[in-house]
Amino acid sequence: MVMELLEKLDILSNRIDNLVSELKKEKDRSSLLETENIRLKEDNRLLTEQREAVKERIENLIGRL
Repeated sequence: MVMELLEKLDILSNRIDNLVSELKKEKDRSSLLETENIRLKEDNRLLTEQREAVKERIENLIGRL
């Protein structure tokens, strides 16, 4: 009886270790995705600024015609 319980405890302990390991991997992945998201938002902001600058230049050129 005690041996069976120890075996089950060992199995559960291994499962917990595996789940903790998976959780750490997911946390790392989440952190990488968050960093990528921040970078993409900054890229988007810069592209929006560039688009607006080009739009203004085109409007100025059209105004000169």
